[in-house]
Amino acid sequence: MNTAGPPPGVRTAGAHAGDAAAHPPAAARSLRPSALYEAIADRVRERILCHELKPGDAIDELDFVNSYGVSRTPVRKALKVLSHEGLLTSVNRRGTVVTVLEPHEREEAWALYRLLRSYAAQQAEQVQPEQPARPRLLQRLLQLVERQLRLAYGPAFDDEMRRVDAAAAAPRAGGKDKACHQASAAPSVP
Repeated sequence: MNTAGPPPGVRTAGAHAGDAAAHPPAAARSLRPSALYEAIADRVRERILCHELKPGDAIDELDFVNSYGVSRTPVRKALKVLSHEGLLTSVNRRGTVVTVLEPHEREEAWALYRLLRSYAAQQAEQVQPEQPARPRLLQRLLQLVERQLRLAYGPAFDDEMRRVDAAAAAPRAGGKDKACHQASAAPSVP
């Protein structure tokens, strides 16, 4: 009986002290971006959506190169991804800027968001135990529209969503009569 160890070329758990750091568990790997440009895109996206970079702000590629300590290639790839997502726009003789949504685009995004949330709520009521909670397409569409609203409103979007959610919950808490009264009440016109 040979107890000297595994055959040559076969690694066992804990064979080398550096292996755990070099080869993290699959779950940990799935949480990390697979490419440098994706990590840069994630950081810039967050800066845009929290309005650290506001709509209309010029994007300086070299600022990102210097602040992230990387070459121009991953920064350019990241900016291309964000342009594809609609968060950045190329403007003639100005370069790349954070996208500015026009008022009609904001209204359209709000209308779509309300429609999608309503549909998602209807679907959630009909979900069977063996079904996923929300269809993937619906989830992606909600994320896309929400991203556009965050672009337009920044942190104010979260405040508005809390207000909308509170208003939607109020009729349920007060019963049907209160909800019907609120729905039938006409807004006062000056």
